[in-house]
Parts: sequence; structure tokens; C-alpha cells
Amino acid sequence: IFKPSSCSEDQSRAKIKCVYTEREALLSFKKGVTDHSSRLSSWVGEDCCQWKGVECNNQSGHVTKLDLSCERKTYILSCSFAEISFSLIHLKYLNYLDLSWNNTAHIRIPGVFGMLENLMYLSLSSASFPAEILPHLGNLWSLMHLDLHHSNNVNIQDENFNWLPRLSSLKYLDMGGRNLAGANWLHAVNMLPSLHELHLSECE
Repeated sequence: IFKPSSCSEDQSRAKIKCVYTEREALLSFKKGVTDHSSRLSSWVGEDCCQWKGVECNNQSGHVTKLDLSCERKTYILSCSFAEISFSLIHLKYLNYLDLSWNNTAHIRIPGVFGMLENLMYLSLSSASFPAEILPHLGNLWSLMHLDLHHSNNVNIQDENFNWLPRLSSLKYLDMGGRNLAGANWLHAVNMLPSLHELHLSECE
């Protein structure tokens, strides 16, 4: 067993800085965020790895996680995205994205979600987003966790499910909180070879 001393470990971490292009991508993304609750107020300075909601690989400095979930109590007024910027595609090592409880109903370019090809975790739980996003999620072959629970403004009952079977790595799927009666979801779910958990609460 090899365990570095706490001093050496601290010195190693102190050298980790975020990648410049990824920092610029996050700042570009920030411009499209309505931030009345000041949740992105820490997004200043050179080292984006120290910003709230951002996590980086502790060796390479690449951004791997964005937790931009909104507190439920501030959802209506404070948490919305005017635009999900194409700049996010510069976060090539991003594998975790949480946009739960955000209002993203007016995203102009929904295809950007399908370009985050290394995502393994995506939560849009209780978020408002356009249904046009869903087909693009089929490009996320590495996705293992997808939470669409109670996502607003999305009528999955009428949505084509052809995108779902393409998520061959998916282990967890939550489509609870909506009416799936009459939707041909069962065939699509049965074609997910890696699925371990399926949540369909309050789906009538």
C-alpha cells in the first residue's frame, strides 16, 4: 500500500489548474445563465476547478463534472438558461451534468446535448426543456444514468422513442411523473441491454 504524506498530497493538488480553453467555455456558458440567486458568483479568477459546481480531474485539470442543479425554492425566478452554449462541447472530458430544477424551456440549439459524447450522468429532473432535446440524447453512447423525472414541458406520451435504444450503456432510467399511457415505451426499454433500474412512478 502506497499512501503519500498529507504534505505531498496538498502540494500536488495545489499545482492542478483548469485548462484555459475549458475555463473560457464555462465563462461563455455563464453569459447565458439567469443567475438571480448568485449561484455562479464564484465563477471568477483563473482556476475554474475552484468554482462552485465545477469539478476537475485532479491530475489533468480537465473539467469532468458540472452540478448546476437549482434549489427547488428558487426554481421559478432564479434558475434559467437563456442558452445552452455550444461552448460546452469544448468540455471534452465532461462526464457528469446536473441541470435539475432549471428552466431551460427556451433553448435555441438543443443539439448541443448530443455533442457531449462522454457524458455518463445526466439529470434533467424537474427541469423545463424542449422536447427537441430528447432525440439528441440518443448520441450519448456512454450515458449510464438518465433522470427525466417530472421534467416539465415535455410530453413523452407523444414522443418517438427511437432514440432510447441507442443508449446501450444505460443502467439507470427515470421517466416518472408523466403520463405514458398509449406511448410505445416498453419496446424501447426492452432494447436497453445494460439497464438495471427503471423508475416509472406516477406514470398512470
